[in-house]
Amino acid sequence: MTGTLFVRAAFFGGCLLAASAAVASEPAEVPLDHYYGFQPLELVKLSDRAHSIVPGDFNHDGRMDLAIVDNKSNHIALLIQRETPLDPVAELATRQVNELDEPWRFERRKLPMDREIQALCAGDFNGDGRIDLATFGAPDRLTIRYQPQSGPWTETREFRLPEVEARPWSIAAGDLNSDQRHDLVVLGKNSTYLLLQQADGTMADPVVLRNTSPGLGLAMIADVTGNGRNDLFALANDDQKQPICIRVQNEDGRLGPEQRFRLEPPRGVVLQNMDGKPGAEILAIDAQTNRLRMFTIEQATPMEHSAGRIVQYGFAAADGADREVDVGDIDGDGKPDVVATDPDRAQVIVFLQRNGQLDLGAAYPSFLGVSQIRLSDFDGNGAVEAAVLSTKENTLGVSQFENGRLTFPQAVNVAGEVRAFETIDLNGDGRDELAIVVKDSQATRSRTGARYLLSAVTRGEDGTWTAFPLGGQPSIELDLKSDPVRMVKLDANQDGRPDLLLTFEGGKNPKLLVQGEGAAFAAAAESGGVQLGEARAGSVHSGTLDKPVLLIAQGNFARSVKLDDQGRWQVLDQFNAGEVNSRVEGVATLDLDGEPGAEVVLVDSGVGKLRILRQGATGYAPWREIDLVSFPYRGIKVADLNSDGRPDLLLAGAGRFAVLYAGQPEFKLLELASFESKLRDTFMIDLVAGDLNGDGRPDAAVFDARTHIVELLAYSPEKGLQHAMQFKVFDSKSFQGGGESGFQPREGTIADVTGDGRADLLLLVHDRLLIYPQDAGETPAATEPGSVAAEQ
Repeated sequence: MTGTLFVRAAFFGGCLLAASAAVASEPAEVPLDHYYGFQPLELVKLSDRAHSIVPGDFNHDGRMDLAIVDNKSNHIALLIQRETPLDPVAELATRQVNELDEPWRFERRKLPMDREIQALCAGDFNGDGRIDLATFGAPDRLTIRYQPQSGPWTETREFRLPEVEARPWSIAAGDLNSDQRHDLVVLGKNSTYLLLQQADGTMADPVVLRNTSPGLGLAMIADVTGNGRNDLFALANDDQKQPICIRVQNEDGRLGPEQRFRLEPPRGVVLQNMDGKPGAEILAIDAQTNRLRMFTIEQATPMEHSAGRIVQYGFAAADGADREVDVGDIDGDGKPDVVATDPDRAQVIVFLQRNGQLDLGAAYPSFLGVSQIRLSDFDGNGAVEAAVLSTKENTLGVSQFENGRLTFPQAVNVAGEVRAFETIDLNGDGRDELAIVVKDSQATRSRTGARYLLSAVTRGEDGTWTAFPLGGQPSIELDLKSDPVRMVKLDANQDGRPDLLLTFEGGKNPKLLVQGEGAAFAAAAESGGVQLGEARAGSVHSGTLDKPVLLIAQGNFARSVKLDDQGRWQVLDQFNAGEVNSRVEGVATLDLDGEPGAEVVLVDSGVGKLRILRQGATGYAPWREIDLVSFPYRGIKVADLNSDGRPDLLLAGAGRFAVLYAGQPEFKLLELASFESKLRDTFMIDLVAGDLNGDGRPDAAVFDARTHIVELLAYSPEKGLQHAMQFKVFDSKSFQGGGESGFQPREGTIADVTGDGRADLLLLVHDRLLIYPQDAGETPAATEPGSVAAEQ
């Protein structure tokens, strides 16, 4: 690519400033552009495949250097700041025409790489006081390169991290457990890998944090909640309504579950403490409005009567096979835990409740394709066992928690193809049996080619499972047209005996099996009266209002229903979502306001909200709404998951589950300021933040991709974000004939690379690093007003 890169500059008030007129957003005694200026532009030749400008002291001399990935020749360029810069005039005189090879301010060194590098970050990763480098290269390799005391960078350590679709800024360094050591985090497709530095300076084996999104990117580490501990920030690229994803570090120095925040999709995001108060602010370019918006994370006070705080936990790939979640005390400590199936990896994930919260889960082997799970205390020892079903292996088995882990499931002997099962107390002894639907493909029938049987087994004192008769028979034949996908326990007629509801795929109506005397089951009538429609397992909930109720989610409402003596469904009450676009897929009852009586929660997938209805003088009316955008709802559970004595709400989804902790203060995204440029024809694409005029307060530099202008913004709590000055980086015509090279400037950072104690602005444009040294504003620069040009 050929052409000329121009930066026009002029003296003003003792500082070198851009000649383009500043746009003052409102009158001031002294225009803001008087407080900003740059010395003559400096350029460093790189390549058009350079990315990831990372500042750091890479030779331990106390000066700021730069590390930049250059994939054109598979190396990391180290730009080491010289103790005494070369004379730029003399250095220029020795060059050939159009040569921009050796920068006069830096000594250029190369760290050869054996593969392309997608991501780069820096930190002291062995506690020796020297800044090291971490890189991620395809297909699966994280490499730490330790800075030597002297000589070449030869010491390395590698980690293989599978399923990482690495891109720039998918790795980050920072203290994520409050031990004053630099740790590493790598964003993967289904998991985030956390590598904690140990006391001896070595990195521990990676800790797996299961993602709730397959498209996490832009990892950043900063204290965004203002509690003095670093948190993990990322963007969920697959979520257009709640892209901000934060894991808050708790008092124990552990990262918690993901918390999502609603925001229009941003083009560029940076974290920076702008207001001087504890915690970094979030600066984001709104892609819808082309505005720069500034937010802070605040925790609601108890006086705000929040319905609760919702967090999310990942446990499997969102696009994988069928999966399920159940709740129960698996380790016998008296507190409910969560267990989820991961069919594709032949494992189940156990989330134990510890210190008033669920941990981030531990995986244990199970059947291949394990999809259905039920927790129940079959042996009466005070801890539940996990009954799991794999239709792929046609095996039903039971696991228990022993010696700090979940055992591999022991198979239950069942004849036929097991399609669905449920735990149900059939003899009233307080312990559940297993009710099982099997498909007998060998015995053909004229209509379906197979017959279906309902049977049951019970666990004896010796641990063996034996047949349990149903109505005096070993099994009951069912008239089914296709395989059921789930079996749900409920009390349809409120007679105290649990009944069974079979659900199907493809929009088929469910089939109700009503329990009679002697555990005999009979199918309820399927005609006449109100029907359940295309009810799924997740749309059915057995709860309590003023008495036990059976709730069914349908359309844009949920109903409280009961089966009458004639076998017909009667509607006792109805809870409307109130919008035409609503699609209520789930419903539950629990106390969310701390007052007597339970609330009704509607899972409205149509508009992406949890709707909470509270009882008033005239019935249940809307009380609170909580964003639940793009959540792949599958089921609902109610249990106390933080040991505060109040039930919480668990929503099961595809590959993740969300928990609404009742009454817990929620974190909120509070907008502090916004800025809309008055410059014509702008398209904000990215930004950096830092102190660009030496006043001790951070500024923002916003990059415009359409006119190639950088606009500097000042911030004050009183006036918000204000235009300070702007300058043009290059003219489009200067780069004609070079083909498409993406948005420019494509990257930037702010760091003191001139050694004068003032932060400078660095931009990556095409195959050049542009350095704008911050001017002190004290004496004029030793050059005449004019323009600086560099041949491309």
